[in-house]
Amino acid sequence: GLTMAAEQIADIRARIPMTSEVDSLNLATATGIALHYFSRS
Repeated sequence: GLTMAAEQIADIRARIPMTSEVDSLNLATATGIALHYFSRS
């Protein structure tokens, strides 16, 4: 997660839904998912 200070200065916040089998994603994986999503928009 992000610190409160980082959340306050962010322009947007995004959430990647995950199944119960996954606790977290590393930065590279989360970035890849976000880039894929935005490239299809």
